Amino acid sequence: VFPENVKMSTVKFLPHKESSVGEFMRCLRGYTQKLKETEALLLCVSNMMPRMTETIGQLYRDDATPDGDLHMRLSKENTFG
Repeated sequence: VFPENVKMSTVKFLPHKESSVGEFMRCLRGYTQKLKETEALLLCVSNMMPRMTETIGQLYRDDATPDGDLHMRLSKENTFG
């Protein structure tokens, strides 16, 4: 995970291939700084936001790099204002 404007305690993860993107996002929130109620986390893979119901295995199969890694970009955005 490449955090853009988010402080994280770790950036390498090994989620289960049957975990959904939504479950993984919930896991990522535990490693980030406390968010304000007007902030949201956005996860991008190959410059697109994956569906929350898509599994990590599907993302890996479709978007993994030749070196075998799945690179994700995580950013924090203001939702109001």
